[in-house]
Amino acid sequence: MPYKVVTAFNETLLQQGTINLLNEFKNNWETSIDIHCYYYDVDLKNYSLPKASNIYYHNLLEISEYKEFLENFSNMMEPKMELSSTMTF
Repeated sequence: MPYKVVTAFNETLLQQGTINLLNEFKNNWETSIDIHCYYYDVDLKNYSLPKASNIYYHNLLEISEYKEFLENFSNMMEPKMELSSTMTF
């Protein structure tokens, strides 16, 4: 049974740890597992990301369904409430 892993990241997430995760995939995971990485708000040319036959990078902005989603639901993506930085237990 073939397995696929899907993840998504922007520049902040890439810098905060996704790059380590991608190196983990390349160095320690079975090559029979496909890794699909969807990225947004980042120029991959600025990074040296791991390359392997089972790791695929996809720009979300180049996927027509994603563009349509953003157009159709952009008004719903506005924050509805403000989150407090303090929590009470």
